[in-house]
Amino acid sequence: MVAQPVARQVLLITGSRALCDSPAAESWAREILYETIRVLPPDAVVVAGDAGGPDHWGLHEAEIRDLYWTRFQLDGTRHDWRGLRKLRCVEWCSIDAVPERGSPRWRRWPLERNRVMVAQIAAVRAPIERSALALLAPWASTHGTAHTAMLLDQRGIVVRRETCPVGHAPFSH
Repeated sequence: MVAQPVARQVLLITGSRALCDSPAAESWAREILYETIRVLPPDAVVVAGDAGGPDHWGLHEAEIRDLYWTRFQLDGTRHDWRGLRKLRCVEWCSIDAVPERGSPRWRRWPLERNRVMVAQIAAVRAPIERSALALLAPWASTHGTAHTAMLLDQRGIVVRRETCPVGHAPFSH
């Protein structure tokens, strides 16, 4: 599942895209991501989806620190990297299973991708520390981050939940 089998730590990042809605919310999220990722050991693996916002920001932090990182994309592929070097690309599902954009199944597809991310991290047999960072936006209209955190809880993976102050919401200014 992970880009480097001897990693001692895997960190899954999940976060609300609504954190992109205001400069204050983005700054809040980026600071937490920076502080979390900068203390990871050099053999850690950072895992996220391919949504804009926290997924992208977290993987970028891993990239610039030359860490291993894995991105699960909605097109059914998983990309494993070390810093700027792509290590491999594999399917996390059959390409035929990917629903057509705009179809009723597509709307729930990110939740399926998140379920697979969590399952693959939980399935790693190596003695590693598994954890997650969930960045929540109380004003978000969707709740994929909370859903992913619940899946992580069910698998016994420790989730650090951080909720953005409502004062950072775009409508509070």
